[in-house]
Amino acid sequence: MKAGSPGSSGRPSLAAAAVLAAVLVLAVGACGSNDPEPRSDPTTTTSPSTTTSESSSTTTTTTAPADPWAIPDEIDVAYVQRIVTKLQDIGLAAYDDVRKDPSTAADATRRLATVFSLRYFPTISNELAGLMRSNFANFRPNSYRVIRIDRADRSCTVATVQGVANQYAISLVPISRATRIDPEVNPTPWVINYIYRANLATPEKVCAGS
Repeated sequence: MKAGSPGSSGRPSLAAAAVLAAVLVLAVGACGSNDPEPRSDPTTTTSPSTTTSESSSTTTTTTAPADPWAIPDEIDVAYVQRIVTKLQDIGLAAYDDVRKDPSTAADATRRLATVFSLRYFPTISNELAGLMRSNFANFRPNSYRVIRIDRADRSCTVATVQGVANQYAISLVPISRATRIDPEVNPTPWVINYIYRANLATPEKVCAGS
């Protein structure tokens, strides 16, 4: 996930080591239960709750607000764009925090672990460590605009997205495949499983597990 602008201070080599240390801790932890209170699998959705209070003269009905991340019956471009934007915002914020203050690397790595699957997380953590070693010299913004849905499925949704210069295939898989689950960081039911050049990707390739 390339994003941001050049410039940093501090001791990137030590902070990069902190990233790698955090990766090892997360990888070991992911071998067991990665959430003491597992979230619902994204194959299920929760209907809004309704409560009714009655008095002698009036009846008031209160409906809980709709969950913007709940998986709709039809997974369309608008929904996938909302998910991709949220996940990318979390990732870019983590990168930018490290760019400004390398001592935040361990915390940023933990946040990134909530956005990416076990398959793709090592790629992202290695990228972050490399940027830190270069003082973020090649740190450039790259936002994704969803062009079309190539596969709409609750087990793995694949979309073609437009980046700054190239098109990519991006796959979303259930939160249960996250490296680390923390709904306070990533409130969506999805994580990014893979990002690959669109002209070389197939749904089977980008949906594959780690």
